[in-house]
Amino acid sequence: MNKKAILFAITIIMSSIILPISAKSPNQIMLTNPDYVLNILGKEKFTDNPMTDSPDRHTIFVPLYDVWTFYISQVKRGSGDPFQVLDANAVVDGEAAIMLGDGYYSVWIAGLGKPGGSTSGDVSISGMVNLGTIQVERAKGTPDWNEETSVFFMTEAQIYDYFFAYYTSIGSLDPVADATSATDMAWSYMLSTGLVWYPEDYDFLSEPSVWVFDFFDYLVEVADLPEAAYYWAMDNNGLRHMQLRFYKVKNRNFEWILPEI
Repeated sequence: MNKKAILFAITIIMSSIILPISAKSPNQIMLTNPDYVLNILGKEKFTDNPMTDSPDRHTIFVPLYDVWTFYISQVKRGSGDPFQVLDANAVVDGEAAIMLGDGYYSVWIAGLGKPGGSTSGDVSISGMVNLGTIQVERAKGTPDWNEETSVFFMTEAQIYDYFFAYYTSIGSLDPVADATSATDMAWSYMLSTGLVWYPEDYDFLSEPSVWVFDFFDYLVEVADLPEAAYYWAMDNNGLRHMQLRFYKVKNRNFEWILPEI
C-alpha cells in the first residue's frame, strides 16, 4: 500500500471516531444536548400580550434597544418540576421571568444569528449585592459560547454583603455585628448540610460558594427572613438573539442539618 493510500485510510478512521466533548469547552458546548434552551429575542415592536400563560415555551422577547429586567427563580427542590417561563414579554413592560427546573445547572450563553449587536447587565440579589456581570456580543464568525455558571453562586463574602445591606435597610443599630452573626450561622448551615461547592471540583468557581437558590431557601426556611429576588438588569444594544443553555450538573434535594455548636 502506497503512502497516499495509507494517509487516506488513516483519515477515514479518524473521521469516524467520536471524541468526548468537554463540558468546559466554549467551542464544543453547543454540540452536546442541553437540558433546557432559552432563546431571548430582541424586538423593536411587539405585541401587547403579556405572554404569562405559556410556561412550557422556550422563547422570551425583549426590547432591541432598551433596558429590561430578567427575573430568575427556581422550582421547589426535590419536586422534579421542569423549567417554566412565567413572563415571556419584556417588550411591553421591561420585565421577563423564568423558573429554573429542579436541580443544579451549568449555564452557557452566546449571541446567535446575524453578526451585530450586544447586551450587558449586572446580576443582583434584591439590589443588595452584585454577583457579577453578563456581557454578550454577536461578532463576526462562529458564535462565542461563554460559561456564566458562576453568577448563580454566592461566596461567603457576598452572603455577608447581602446581610449587611439587609440589616442596614431595616435600621439595625449595628449592621456589622448583625451581618457577621447572620453570615456565620448561614455558612455553618451550608457546610453542615453539604451545600458548599469548591473550586478544585468546579473550575467555574474561584473560591468556595453556594448555589444562590440554596441561600434563598435558607433565608425563608431557617433564618425566617423575607424572600430575596435574583435578577439580571440588562441593557440591550441591538442584539437580536441571545441563547442560554442549561446543563444539569446534579440533583437538588436536601434537608437542613443543624451545625454542631
